[in-house]
Amino acid sequence: MALQGILKSRAWCAALIFTAALATRLCYTAATTQGAGELQGDAAEYQSYALNLSEAGRYENYDGLKASRMPGYPLFLDAVYTVCGRSVLAVQVAQSLAGAATCVLVLLLAWEWFDPRWALAGGLAAAFYFDLISPCARVTTEALTTFFLTAAFWLWCRKRSLRFTDGFLVGVAASSAYLLRSEFMIFVFLLAAAAGWAGRRDLKRAWKAPAGILLAFALISLPWILRNQRELGRPIATSTAGPVNLYLGVPWTIHDRLGGLQGSFVPLADLQARQKLGELESADYFSRVVPGLYREATLSQIARALVFNLLIQYYPFSPAYDATFVFFLPFWLWGIWLCRKDERRWPPLIAVLFKTALHCGVAVMQSRHRQVTASAVILLALTGLFELRRRSPKAFKTLVPGWAAANAFVWALAPWFRALALRVRDLL
Repeated sequence: MALQGILKSRAWCAALIFTAALATRLCYTAATTQGAGELQGDAAEYQSYALNLSEAGRYENYDGLKASRMPGYPLFLDAVYTVCGRSVLAVQVAQSLAGAATCVLVLLLAWEWFDPRWALAGGLAAAFYFDLISPCARVTTEALTTFFLTAAFWLWCRKRSLRFTDGFLVGVAASSAYLLRSEFMIFVFLLAAAAGWAGRRDLKRAWKAPAGILLAFALISLPWILRNQRELGRPIATSTAGPVNLYLGVPWTIHDRLGGLQGSFVPLADLQARQKLGELESADYFSRVVPGLYREATLSQIARALVFNLLIQYYPFSPAYDATFVFFLPFWLWGIWLCRKDERRWPPLIAVLFKTALHCGVAVMQSRHRQVTASAVILLALTGLFELRRRSPKAFKTLVPGWAAANAFVWALAPWFRALALRVRDLL
C-alpha cells in the first residue's frame, strides 16, 4: 500500500530517488576517495586552471597553456572553492548532488515514456548504476556533463512539438555540456538538425526549435571564442587539445596494439618537439602529422583499430567487473533500434551513437568515456526492457532473471574472466 501511495506522486518518487542516489554516491565517495590524491592527471590540470583563475585572474594552467581545457569545469571548481574553500570533498559533494539530480531527471523522463512503476524502476536503476556513481567521486567532468545532457533530454521530451523557446532551453543545457567537454559542440548541431527534421511536417515552424538551439549555443560559446581570439589570436571554439586527441586515437592504437606505424608514430611522452613548441604551434604540428599517419596506415589496420577502440569503450573490467553495465547492455542496444522512430527519444539515442562513434577514432583507451552517456543508456535500456515485457511477459520473466544470474556468476569469478578477456584482447 505504501508503494501505491508513492507511485501516485511524482514528488514523492523524486524525493525517494534523490535520497537513495545521494546516499549511494556519498557512501561510494567516502569508501574510495583519495582526498588530495584525486588531483592527478586530468584532475590536476583542471585544478591548475581553477587556481590560476582564482589567484591570478588568468585562465591558464601551470604550463602556461591557455585553452587546452574547456572553461566549464575549472569555473565550477573555482565556484566551489570560493564558497567552501579549497576542498576536494566539497567538489565531490557538489558532484554527488548533481548526480542525484540526474537520477531524478531519469525518473521524470521515464514517467513521460512509461507508467509510474517503470519510472520508479528507471530512477532506481540510475541511482545504483555504477557509471553514474563513480564519476561523482572523481575530480573530472563526467558527472556534471551527464547532468546537463540529461537535462537536455528532459527539456526535449517535455513537449511533443518543440517551439523556439523549447529549443532555446534544450540548447542552453546541451551547450553547457559543451562548455565542459568540447566534443559536445557537434552534439548541439546534431540536436539542431534532429529538431529541424522532427518538425518537417510543418515547414512554417520547422525552423523555430533549431534556431532556438543554435541561438543558445551562440550566446554561450561566443564569450569563449572571443576570449581565445584576444588571448591566442584565433577564434577557437573548442580547445587546443583536439589535434593531440586525434593523434592518440586510431594512430596510437595502430602503433601500440597492432604493431603498425613503427617508423612514424612517436609516443607522446617521448615527443620532444611538442615540448619545444607553443600551444598553437603544437596544435598545428599534430594537425599536420595525423593525416600523414592515416595515409601511411593500411585500410585493414584502420578498420581493426576502429573495432578495437569500439570494444575498449565497452570493456567491462576497469579493473573490477561492472555488472550493472553488462546487465543493461543487450537491452539498450535493442532500445537504440526501438527509439529510432520516436522523435521524443532521439536525444539519448543521438548522444550514445555520437559518443561511441567519436571515441572509435579520438582519445581512446579509456572506458570512462562511456560514463558521460550513462543516463542515456539507462533510458534506452528501459525502452528495451519495457518492449520485451510488452511483447512477451513469459520471455521477460525468464530472460531477465537468467541474464542477471549470469552476470552474478561472472562477477563472482571476475578475476578469472578478466584474465581471459585480456588474453583474447592480446590475440586480437
